[in-house]
Amino acid sequence: MDLKDYLSYNPLTGLLHWIKKPCRKISVGQEAGCLDKILGYKKVGFLGKSFRYHKVCWYLYYGKWPEYEIDHVNRDKLDNRIENLRDVPRRENGQNTEGYNQGAYFNQSKSRWVAQISLDGKAVHLGYFNSEAEAQSAYLEMISKEDM
Repeated sequence: MDLKDYLSYNPLTGLLHWIKKPCRKISVGQEAGCLDKILGYKKVGFLGKSFRYHKVCWYLYYGKWPEYEIDHVNRDKLDNRIENLRDVPRRENGQNTEGYNQGAYFNQSKSRWVAQISLDGKAVHLGYFNSEAEAQSAYLEMISKEDM
């Protein structure tokens, strides 16, 4: 038994629906999944296992499981339209989070803003700053030097 035999995915709406009854409680045509209130993502139960909704969407659309992590481009964890999903390494996924903007993020343990840039695939620390604007400025200054 495979998820493909039981679920259909609509890439325009981002919704999963049952096309075959996996158990007595579920009817054909019913939307699959429920919200994991702790993580804020939807999940789907199938044959005693729990799957992340967005990973199932990816699997049904592309016919294979994601290689890395699924990133929600618009940061909405419940928007599972295929145009909003991308398979990216953890580091890239982490850059698409609130607080990470133009090479700057807030370091809670230091209570300061950090500027960082990636050069040749390696993170280069540009310094700690009192404001997001200062950190972004340092990042943008380094970008302009790299473009020369």
